[in-house]
Amino acid sequence: MLSQKEVGVLYETLLTAPGMEATIKLSLQLSRKTVLFLNRAITQGITTKEQAEGMLRMMDEEMSAQLSDVGKMLLEKAGLTEMNNRLNILQAK
Repeated sequence: MLSQKEVGVLYETLLTAPGMEATIKLSLQLSRKTVLFLNRAITQGITTKEQAEGMLRMMDEEMSAQLSDVGKMLLEKAGLTEMNNRLNILQAK
């Protein structure tokens, strides 16, 4: 079994491999329900990074911002931004 430090070195190596910074284009067909769940998963992954293990723990601020932007873009394209905002208000209460 690998130590936490060894796992960190492994992830750093994988994330700095050639081509990892290359931009790719994705074509997705998701239900609105899936978009809501995916946005929530992204948000929770970003906000609970301190408790995360492995690769998520290594996420820097730039990657957090990019993932947050992806979630927002998905909501906008699905027409769910307002619904998500209202759900967040309900959840906060």
